[in-house]
Amino acid sequence: MTLIVAYTHPFSRGSVHITSADAQVRPAIQPNYLSNRADLEILSKAIEFTLQLYQTSPLRDLIVAPVAPPFFKPDDEEKVHEFAREILSTVHHPIATASMMPREDGGVVDHNLLVYGTSNLRVVDCSIIPLQISCNIVPLAYAIGEKGADIIKRHNSVV
Repeated sequence: MTLIVAYTHPFSRGSVHITSADAQVRPAIQPNYLSNRADLEILSKAIEFTLQLYQTSPLRDLIVAPVAPPFFKPDDEEKVHEFAREILSTVHHPIATASMMPREDGGVVDHNLLVYGTSNLRVVDCSIIPLQISCNIVPLAYAIGEKGADIIKRHNSVV
């Protein structure tokens, strides 16, 4: 039996940086998972809750021995934190690497999708979404693409 904990709205923020002028060179990606202490606390509490579910009938009657985590009752908080760090993976598309929000709050693009500090560089993809969402991002990708196209056409007097 498997129960999976999925923490869908993390506060931690990673980064993506260009490493070369050559577009074929991969960027430096640092996801910074669990860099915000609240994420570790919330994920750990979710793991503890899942462990409580394992100890409740009828689940308790179906389990012979735990595999992961290798404990049913955590001895201490640090043990759960360590387990959370070890098993962490992502289930969502990475977003928010070029967030549309005020520059002073860490934003990268303005409401016209223009990169702060530039005059003609726009980001038109899901990286502008400022917070992780718990749904498929394809409809948002289409909407952002359409809106971006409208902005670019208007800026270039095409409309």
